[in-house]
Amino acid sequence: MNPKMMKTSLQFLFAAALAGALLTGCSSDTVYQTTGGVCQVVPATTPAQPAAVTCNNSALTNYDELLIIGPHPDDEVLGFAGLAQEFKRLGKPVRIVVVTIGDAYCDACSFWKNVGVEPSMSKWGQCSEADLKVFAEQVRRNETLSAQQVLGGPTPTFWDYPDTGLGTAWAAFSSNSGLDTRLRRSDCTKSAVFGVGSETNLTPQGLYNQLYTLIYTASPRTLIGTTHPLDGHPDHTGLGNLVRKVNADLAAKNDPNAKPKSVAFTVIHANTTPAGLPDHDAWYPYPGAVDGRCFDPVKQPCYLGDTTLLTRLRDWRYHPEWSFPLPGDTGYVESIPNGVAVPFCLKTSDYQGPTALKLLAVDKFISQQGYLARTGTIPAGMGGMVDCNGYQKGFIRSNEMFVLEAR
Repeated sequence: MNPKMMKTSLQFLFAAALAGALLTGCSSDTVYQTTGGVCQVVPATTPAQPAAVTCNNSALTNYDELLIIGPHPDDEVLGFAGLAQEFKRLGKPVRIVVVTIGDAYCDACSFWKNVGVEPSMSKWGQCSEADLKVFAEQVRRNETLSAQQVLGGPTPTFWDYPDTGLGTAWAAFSSNSGLDTRLRRSDCTKSAVFGVGSETNLTPQGLYNQLYTLIYTASPRTLIGTTHPLDGHPDHTGLGNLVRKVNADLAAKNDPNAKPKSVAFTVIHANTTPAGLPDHDAWYPYPGAVDGRCFDPVKQPCYLGDTTLLTRLRDWRYHPEWSFPLPGDTGYVESIPNGVAVPFCLKTSDYQGPTALKLLAVDKFISQQGYLARTGTIPAGMGGMVDCNGYQKGFIRSNEMFVLEAR
């Protein structure tokens, strides 16, 4: 997961701070802005509980193997941890491929890089391409490995494509041009940031070829888990579409061994933002966050004066006992020919209580949750800057939702 709200990244915030401007947050929203120095108040009432879903676990677990193909480090847990646990309980193999290295999250990288530095936006250094590489390899990859240790494996395979490169790859296939163009890394010290760093030896065509080989060689009764083609994040969209293209190409071959595989698509970021919720990350998983902004110097005294405020803001949307449908912002089911919405019920031990396996696994991704990756703490006064709305914790719930394209 590389949150949508990072699109307005740290370098712009730094520039504003250095210019003496009052920062208004890491998104352009006005919905949740505090006024007159008043701190955010957690609503006294809980949000409305969504209608319960009817689970259909057997539609997914009838397959012989689960192959999870995730775009970023942590998507394999957010979307698929419960399903993977059930496959393992049934004695069926699970494989995980993490396609990108997760090297384009500027905010989280700065939290990692600037440990021990005074928590002042104007004094925090931005992450270079080299910083992002080390951060991805030493922090994000290890968080993924730690999460799988909690869940009992398997050890993921990492392909190390550049974060944001999957959206670029799908754009190349959509236009049928640039298939052999080398994908680029990102660099937070540059104004454009994403895909402006050095060239890799990786190309859209090379990514397609790897996916083709992976899916072609999987056993016929393999269920693939990946992100939905209408997911709001370009990498998630790109990966979902590339998997569908591979399946279509396999179906078109006159080869008895080239069989398309069934795919369970999950939504991590909603496709569009409903009125009143400015960020995809504040929208799905439901309910929307109380506080949809990442950083505001006006709010720094709020976090300093009430050390429980950030946790209470995040916990407002944490309802593990509830079940959740697909977001209703677009036709996730209708966009997949013969697609069927399939709710999957988790075991209670996977989602309920402080020792829930999925919760413990998600907690390993501390760099994505506003904590200093080296110490596991929130720097003073910087409490709302990364994941200010409890986004990852919202995935701890009694079900996981999929659109199944059965083959």
